Amino acid sequence: MCDDEVYLPSDDTLLISNFLRRFLGSIKIGNSLEIGCGSGYIGCVICRNVEYLVLTDIDPRSAECSFKIAEFCICRDTIDVVVCRSGECFRENAFDLIYSNPPYLPCSDDPRWCGGSDGVSVALTILRNLREIMKKQGIALILLSTSGDLRKFLAETYRSGYTVKIVDKLRKFFETLVIIMIMRRDG
Repeated sequence: MCDDEVYLPSDDTLLISNFLRRFLGSIKIGNSLEIGCGSGYIGCVICRNVEYLVLTDIDPRSAECSFKIAEFCICRDTIDVVVCRSGECFRENAFDLIYSNPPYLPCSDDPRWCGGSDGVSVALTILRNLREIMKKQGIALILLSTSGDLRKFLAETYRSGYTVKIVDKLRKFFETLVIIMIMRRDG
């Protein structure tokens, strides 16, 4: 169903999709955004727990795959798929929930998993766009790895006026994957 160049579900995908399923079971969410949807798997898992979901990716092949997956999951009425970089194409205060499993490994050769030399460059770009597109009371969830410069990301998040909390993690052989919840301090 997906092109070979599309990021397919892996341990990180399952970690954030399982967290989102539990999280969304306890609250009501309106407009949601996934930045970097890859195959569209996470959207398929949570589409019945949100009123409206936009899946984005910079790769048109990923967007096409996500569109097919949304049809397969019978969620086409609540999901739109957009080719967009880091949520830059949306209006102010559009989303209650923004989540992302961005590329997070410290490398630069494959955009599916390389998050720049520090492993957090892609996540920092997403962070810069949050203030515009996330509602004041909104929540963002970003999955990162301890193999990247997690301290740099957390420090920049705090400097940008957000509170952060690690809400889930998965220890692996050479790294720990963490889901970071981000909310405005003035929210």
